Amino acid sequence: MPNIIHEDRYTIAKLIELIETIYQFRQVKCKHIFAVELSKSLREATKRITQIENVGECVYCHSSEVGKDGVRHNKHGDLQIYHCQKCQKHYP
Repeated sequence: MPNIIHEDRYTIAKLIELIETIYQFRQVKCKHIFAVELSKSLREATKRITQIENVGECVYCHSSEVGKDGVRHNKHGDLQIYHCQKCQKHYP
């Protein structure tokens, strides 16, 4: 079975290349060019924002097998909830 994600990325790259070629010829931005520019800027912004956060160790068993497990919303703000894979406990 072909790799669909790889083919989609290739197709998108070719589409972007085609739209940029049309822009160079016409010197007028169409809605597709605005969409491509928006998509590129969003990708760059999310790359800067999303970084893997080191959550440390479990407060109960001190294991390093800890992951994020949602957010608790209350009147004082939002608290990140963590889940330990070793002792199966949840904590903020």
